[in-house]
Amino acid sequence: MVLGGLISSQHPSEKENIFVATQPKSPKVKLKFDPSTYEYPECREQHIWRPYDGTVDEKAHRAYRVQKCRGCGTKRYSTLYYQVSPELDGQHVKSPTYSYPEDYQVEGGMDRLDRGRLRIHNFLEELK
Repeated sequence: MVLGGLISSQHPSEKENIFVATQPKSPKVKLKFDPSTYEYPECREQHIWRPYDGTVDEKAHRAYRVQKCRGCGTKRYSTLYYQVSPELDGQHVKSPTYSYPEDYQVEGGMDRLDRGRLRIHNFLEELK
């Protein structure tokens, strides 16, 4: 059952009414981790990538790029098309892969509730 209603936006750039859907209160759910004690909460939402390493293989028409997150040290490995065609150059040959610091990953992973709680934690930290 979804409840909802019209409210006026509190954001200065919003001039119209917005329909807000709300769910009935649910029982307390035990989350896997506490965002306030997690070492890299900002990186869970958005890494800050910086150049780290890379090379070009002209024969294979591939560029291999390594970027490192300024916040947590996670490395992102990308393989890009290089000098193939204007439509392909710079496109990913395959999805990037990642290597994480030892203390980055949450045991058992994060579910939707964990990610939501982390977003709220980060937002409240931004307001301070």
